[in-house]
Amino acid sequence: SGAEWIRAWFRILNDSVKTVPLSELTLRYWYTIDSGSTDQYFECWAAPIGCENLSASFVPVSGRTDADYYLQLDIAGSGELAAGADTGEIYLGWHKSDWSPYVYDNDWSYEPFSDFTDSPKITLYRRGHLIWGIEP
Repeated sequence: SGAEWIRAWFRILNDSVKTVPLSELTLRYWYTIDSGSTDQYFECWAAPIGCENLSASFVPVSGRTDADYYLQLDIAGSGELAAGADTGEIYLGWHKSDWSPYVYDNDWSYEPFSDFTDSPKITLYRRGHLIWGIEP
């Protein structure tokens, strides 16, 4: 199955005992471009930490299982994530400039019915080091 948008919902939980600066965190959603344009556009629809504090880049990769791109979500600003707290529900999506469809079934990070449970195929990094999840 597929659609013109990849839509994703995230909630980042700090399960450590220390406060973490949000600016040190980066999230990656791994997927395949499938066909069509490689120019892609990011939209943030809602984020308690502020959509203005989120920026995305589309990074091509090779030699990975079920991924030839990842969306990298960087968090800016001076906010912190307290021990035991989470970011709240972040809703975002992206599409290709020619609106050609993505095929979800072959995407590493895709889960059909996410209810904010652990998603180990969506990776989280702190200062560039993998701290959560499994890369393809």
